[in-house]
Amino acid sequence: MKRLPEILNLQRKEIELYRKAAAAFVEREVRIIPEVLGVLLTGSVARGDARKGPLGLMINLTIVLDSHATLDLNNRFGPSVEPPDFPFHAIYRENELFSIEAIEIEQLVNIKNQQESVAFARKESLILFDRTGQIKQWKTSAFNISSEEIKQRALMYYRWFKYLVDEYHFEKWAYRKAWIQLAHNYNAACECFCSFLFCINGGYVPRKDWMVYLTYELVEKPEDYDQLIHSMYRSLITEEDIAHRATAIRKANQWMEIYCKTKGWIT
Repeated sequence: MKRLPEILNLQRKEIELYRKAAAAFVEREVRIIPEVLGVLLTGSVARGDARKGPLGLMINLTIVLDSHATLDLNNRFGPSVEPPDFPFHAIYRENELFSIEAIEIEQLVNIKNQQESVAFARKESLILFDRTGQIKQWKTSAFNISSEEIKQRALMYYRWFKYLVDEYHFEKWAYRKAWIQLAHNYNAACECFCSFLFCINGGYVPRKDWMVYLTYELVEKPEDYDQLIHSMYRSLITEEDIAHRATAIRKANQWMEIYCKTKGWIT
């Protein structure tokens, strides 16, 4: 699997074009709106690993409004080109597809009260426009995670991991030969393990569709991480698969336990 630095090098020129398209759109159509305090570029274009595949690519923008201000995206930018159940407002500009959401400044200020994946996206965002300097000030201070916060968040995922994979739950489903349920429990445990890694590295947990991919770039993780994560996600088809995956799960559990003990979080 290509790592993020490799992707960045391969797609640097492409990313620059997407970012220029976003900046041009903001300059033409967004910064002229008085209620707008700023604009954030989020998603894969902000992160730097965007790729326009056969199904296209969306450039994600978050428009930040003054308190209690409203912005009718339909009237301002035209109707969305996506179905009504799509969560954001999608429009084409200069042959590029933009996904736009509008939020109030309080939603940024209270970022720690929102979902982990939302906080992750906001932290990775790039500022395209900042009318008063509030956005830059927010970006500088909002994501300072205390050591106590790191501890409590990491322990939450560690304890849920242990619950999912303890001997009682393994034996219960193995006795019934409920391999699909056991595989589901292991998959949920793998997500807990990945979440634990994001926490101890001082970050937030991304959306599930990015979760494993982004763990490879984390600093604090097991030395043999590539092989470990591969084994943890192994399918349960044969008894050998079950034994192999159970071994990997126990190894991840041991690594987390040693980490927590070393930090003095558990005894």
